[in-house]
Amino acid sequence: MRTLEAVTLEMHLLVAELKPMYEGLPEKDQLRLDKIYKLVMPHKTALSNTGTLRPLEVFFALAMLEVYKLNNHLQHEQYKEIKRIRKAMEEAGLLLPEETEAEEFLPGELTALLGGLVAKI
Repeated sequence: MRTLEAVTLEMHLLVAELKPMYEGLPEKDQLRLDKIYKLVMPHKTALSNTGTLRPLEVFFALAMLEVYKLNNHLQHEQYKEIKRIRKAMEEAGLLLPEETEAEEFLPGELTALLGGLVAKI
């Protein structure tokens, strides 16, 4: 296990190694990479427990975790908004109640519903 100071130093060295690539990116992509870096830095404790993994590998694994959490949050917020809009439309008489009932699908059920279409896609 490495100390948090050592991990911080490794992350700064990683940033220094990536600087030529970073400078070659468009400004908007540089800003996106900055955001990813800021998302990963709070995970210093996890970074200090990585053992033999290279800092870049851990960096991107943690970045993927943060992106997953953000996407998951956004999906839940969108679902709540869709439910709110459907309810408002139903109350306004724009939808019949049976049109608003959601169907639950089990994994693989969509494939069964689409049948041979999936093979063609």
